[in-house]
Amino acid sequence: MNSRDIVNPFFSVVMPLYNKRSVVRRAIFSVVEQSFSNFELIIIDDGSTDGSLEEIGYFTSDGRVRILQTENFGAASARNSGIDMAIGKFIAFIDADDEWDNGFLAYMHQLIEQNPNRIIFSSAYAEVFELECKERQIPGLGEIDLQATSQIVLEAPDYFQKLIGMGYSINNSSTTVVDRNFICKYEVRFPVGQKYYEDHYVWYSLVSLGGLVYGPKVLVKIYKNAENRSHSSWTVKVAVDSLLQLQSNLKGFYSRIDETVPSYISRTITSRASYIARIAIRQSNFQEYKYVLSSCPIGPFYRLAEYSVVFHLYKRLAALVSKVRSIRAV
Repeated sequence: MNSRDIVNPFFSVVMPLYNKRSVVRRAIFSVVEQSFSNFELIIIDDGSTDGSLEEIGYFTSDGRVRILQTENFGAASARNSGIDMAIGKFIAFIDADDEWDNGFLAYMHQLIEQNPNRIIFSSAYAEVFELECKERQIPGLGEIDLQATSQIVLEAPDYFQKLIGMGYSINNSSTTVVDRNFICKYEVRFPVGQKYYEDHYVWYSLVSLGGLVYGPKVLVKIYKNAENRSHSSWTVKVAVDSLLQLQSNLKGFYSRIDETVPSYISRTITSRASYIARIAIRQSNFQEYKYVLSSCPIGPFYRLAEYSVVFHLYKRLAALVSKVRSIRAV
């Protein structure tokens, strides 16, 4: 193993770890084998009980790797601990069950050098469904000519407009790199105790301050069937509660910087709520749908489903669309 002590790393890579023994080595190897080697890797073991900590002991001889063991407070708390420990100019995040291409940090460094006044960066990614043996590329911005386009700079209004109506995020917790000075200056941290959307708060806040530089190369694999993925325990009610907490946190952020909440933030929250309502309809759960309706602003198309007849009509339509898609896929 290549053992190097890094005094002034350009990147601090933060990896939260909780019970990922079977896959964590894959994630760590994808970091330590990066072609751009000026980084430190901070692994926060969030109270693992499956032997994950012993599994990563192999990497302790690499001077770039630091390991912190904590009680189980959740991924948000672990990432915050990593931010507090970081000494690099920029902080990159990766989950313990995901994987980087070995050119990821080099690509991020290139984007940073080309955009010295920007504070948040991301590449495109692919979602991997191991159980179904499928992989789906997510450019995030629709059809993009990967050969002709080296980067896209999205100012805040454009970024949020792209999010509205999309079924996936432009960037996520394994594709994103942020300026450490800004995340510390504005005291932006991952909300502890929020089940979902905790990373959205960080991305939305930082994008509001300086837009997003997006590189369309697919250099990250997100493993959707991995152990302990938060979506495995996803429920409509918890998603709604998390969305409301996200909205409240964003209001607090804008209040702290003496600005009003932009309209594009409100539209994005409405779009997310409508997406949750659509899932409740697909699941034929009228009570959970009513909970969405009473708690969040949703689009008028989905609001019509508060009438039982329309709800069941939407449900049948959703089932028909799903059936057509499955036939086409054969």
